[in-house]
Amino acid sequence: MGKKYAEEDDIMWEQFRSIIPICILIPHSKNLLRKVDDKHTYLDYINQGIKNLFNTLKKDETISNLQAMISVVSYNAKAEVVQDFVKLEDLKDDFQIQESDLKDGCNLGLGISKAINQLEKIKHFYIEVGLDYYYPWLFIFTDGETDDLDTLKKAIDECLEFQVFALKSCVYVLTHEKDMEKETLNGLPNPIPLSLENIENYFCYLDKRSGPPFEKENIEQDSADSDVWFDIDL
Repeated sequence: MGKKYAEEDDIMWEQFRSIIPICILIPHSKNLLRKVDDKHTYLDYINQGIKNLFNTLKKDETISNLQAMISVVSYNAKAEVVQDFVKLEDLKDDFQIQESDLKDGCNLGLGISKAINQLEKIKHFYIEVGLDYYYPWLFIFTDGETDDLDTLKKAIDECLEFQVFALKSCVYVLTHEKDMEKETLNGLPNPIPLSLENIENYFCYLDKRSGPPFEKENIEQDSADSDVWFDIDL
């Protein structure tokens, strides 16, 4: 398992740079071909959001001083890992969604569960090898649609437990402004509007709380006195 995430030389280096695991969930559903307005589809908006997220992560000074590890999960009727954890600077793909990638089905709940599982797995790996890491981030790109409400409700409960109790992580839901009040998204934390007109502005919501690294001997340490806050700006 260890070789999947870090070679021995990497582990020696990571002792000097705390790690921040980031999982990004993106839809690969034909639903994205729906028109949002006269000029744009959901595919346009979500691709723009993905592009801006990666650009922001790559140029943010605070993140560059950490070791950002990125995984990407996609979902339609199924959910799959399209990129296992890799250093941000080693990413080869821009993860822009092509129309040929799109398939039938839209199971947002399966996607959320898969993404949380990814973060749980890397958490346990870091504990196993004795590496400190900052609270994980989960970015959920969605058009607010799902074809399985029961699975989504279970995933929302799992997501909230993951955020509040298990890892104290930062979970953000990126969706179109007009879909932020959709019943399907009720209960998911931190909705952020996607808009081609003001896409650069939504990162002002990300006053990130990157808590103190978890210690192998003290997984539940309190973050109240040592949170690190910073903004991501485009």
